[in-house]
Amino acid sequence: MGMTETIDQQIKRCPACKTEIAVTADRCPNCQRDLRNWFLRHPFWVLFGLAALAFILYGMTV
Repeated sequence: MGMTETIDQQIKRCPACKTEIAVTADRCPNCQRDLRNWFLRHPFWVLFGLAALAFILYGMTV
């Protein structure tokens, strides 16, 4: 019983093709979909947004 629960917890389904994949996978081996969250997939936009926010906040205090 314990072994089955451990295996089930380490497998998930790809949201695009429904293939069973490891929970730690960054990409689906079947359809190659990127499974990382939005912030890890778009580092440029994250840094741009943080810089814009800092610029806005700095401009409000001066």
